[in-house]
Amino acid sequence: LPKEVLEKLDRAEVVFRDLVCRGEWDAVELNRHEFENCVSEVFPTRRFGAVRENVEILVVALAVAMGFRTYFLQPFKIPTGSMQPTLFGIQVREGVPSGCFDRQPLKVFKWLLFGEWYTEVRAGCDGIIRMPTPGDPQQDRIDCMFYVDNGSERIMHRIPRGGSIQEGRTVRKGDTLWSGIRVAGDHVFVDRVSWNFRGPKHAEIVVFSTDGIPIISDQPLAPGTHYIKRLIGMPMEDIAIKPEGIAVNGKVIADPRNAAMSRQGRKVSYPPYQNTGPVAYVSDGRQYIPRLSSSRDHIQLQNCEYFVMGDNTVSSLDGRYWGPVPSRNLIGPACVVYWPVSERWGRAK
Repeated sequence: LPKEVLEKLDRAEVVFRDLVCRGEWDAVELNRHEFENCVSEVFPTRRFGAVRENVEILVVALAVAMGFRTYFLQPFKIPTGSMQPTLFGIQVREGVPSGCFDRQPLKVFKWLLFGEWYTEVRAGCDGIIRMPTPGDPQQDRIDCMFYVDNGSERIMHRIPRGGSIQEGRTVRKGDTLWSGIRVAGDHVFVDRVSWNFRGPKHAEIVVFSTDGIPIISDQPLAPGTHYIKRLIGMPMEDIAIKPEGIAVNGKVIADPRNAAMSRQGRKVSYPPYQNTGPVAYVSDGRQYIPRLSSSRDHIQLQNCEYFVMGDNTVSSLDGRYWGPVPSRNLIGPACVVYWPVSERWGRAK
């Protein structure tokens, strides 16, 4: 600060301190405003000080949260059923009647705890249920969209993904078209720390990025997303599908987790391992042709390549179709299911 400003502040401080020491309280009260004005010249009061302070606290809290998310625990949600019965994606239970916990305000607490939300869809007008036609601009927005059409009026409706609706049904305004419960998919924390001290292990549930994974079929693997699968093959291993299950380096693995078998005891009998030959997998409008289409096929992993499969081998787009996952794509192992509360809540296995 300038010398003259410091001298002025020092003089005001000496006068104020002297009055306080002598106990001249009336003079202290008179002098207080002069002293405060002097201080304000040196440290001007900021406008909206409380707002500025709260914003600073919020920015710091967000920075800490983002740093923790980036370097320690990163949350992911399970959108599909490719890891069932280990981890569940978004589900719907149609026709389930509502209970006392499906009414406000208890409905909100049920969702916060169990991820369940009761939904009723009612007809907005009289008419006939029609599904979107090919080329309809609404066709690709959501796979559970339909219309109630009476010729002069067409009202769009939607039901939770995975629900079903009867096309051609005649309805009246206010009729229940669909009712049931939508259940949120499992949300997991991914460990971003442990792989800094050790490498990935067989049978771990891992999350990885789809960016840059080699194209195996005539359509690319959707970029910019993350998949969660179980780690089956390590670098330099040879992976094949035998009638008895997954074979690593020619030896069928006995551990059902490593073999990516269903926990209901079913082996990997999912097509393309039928006599009909290779079967394509269709997902989000993309068609994938399997690389492991018979027991004679195999995938030889190179250095820094891993092979993954979903536990739900009946319906999983995984390494059987698009091949190895480069090590650079691996994010970390799933460690904890933190929401919603279910029999799977807790440590991911």
